[in-house]
Order: sequence, then C-alpha cells, then structure tokens
Amino acid sequence: MIALSATAQVAGPGGTRDIPVEKLFQVADLKSKREVTLSSNEIITSVTIPITEAKNAEIEVRERQSHDWPLVQASASVLVDSSGVVQKANIILGHVGPVPRRAVEAEKFLVGKKLDEAMAGEAGNKAAEGATPHPTNEYKVQLVRVAVKRALLSSVGNEYWRATS
Repeated sequence: MIALSATAQVAGPGGTRDIPVEKLFQVADLKSKREVTLSSNEIITSVTIPITEAKNAEIEVRERQSHDWPLVQASASVLVDSSGVVQKANIILGHVGPVPRRAVEAEKFLVGKKLDEAMAGEAGNKAAEGATPHPTNEYKVQLVRVAVKRALLSSVGNEYWRATS
C-alpha cells in the first residue's frame, strides 16, 4: 500500500484524520514500544488507494514457498510513458529493518530512463547501497538487489527474470 501511495483514514476521540500509509510505521522506542504512529485510542477505519496508470508488483523472497516469513520483500509501482520511460517510481523494501523502507535513491535513478533489465538491475543495486546488515543477515543485501530487480521487471510485464535471475 505504501508503493501505491495509499492513505489511511484514522478515527479517534478527536475525530478523523487522513495520513499516508507510509507515515503509519515507526521504529519502536523504549518508552512507547509502539511500531505505529497511531495513538492508543485511534483505529484505522478505511484505506484509500488512488487509481493511477502506474504498473505495480510485489516480490517476496522466502526460504521455502509456504508458511515462511519473507526474508526480503520488494514492492514497486512504476509510471511509464508510451515509450517505456519512467515518469515516477515508488520502491518499498520490507523485512530489511523494523519498518518498511523506501528506496529513494533507486526511485530517483529510474526517473527519465527506459525500464529494461539493465536499469532494473542497477536500481536494485541502488536500493541496496548503504545497507548496514547485521553479521547474521548480510545475505539480505543480495536478496534486496534481486527482489527489487524482479519487482520492477514484473511491474511492467517483463517476466524474463523468472528464467534468468
């Protein structure tokens, strides 16, 4: 929903408010231990996903196919013009930290470029740049690269990755 620019309507004693789904998550601190930005007396009453021409896909990398928590998740929403040039890109990474993470540098990199296998691979590299994994999960850096590449290619209907990466 973050990749799709969804908005949540939240209700509480003070009334209702709309907030981007991206703003719902926070790193829990020792004081509140809350992973969401909602107050304890608020509830999400609806979620709105805007209708756009963007293409989207989500890839989860798992150790096994079922009943496993994903090791890495990449969601991509890409708006391309008629010649295949990226006008806007949203790339969200899951299971790489305590909250979903936007791959801002990868998003910026893609704008103005034709989305093909090479560009998707480079965007995957950009999404993994600056990663600071723990020694026990360094393997996730490569998984991020691959998941972003696959999500981007799948979002625009290119299934080439299924046989090659």
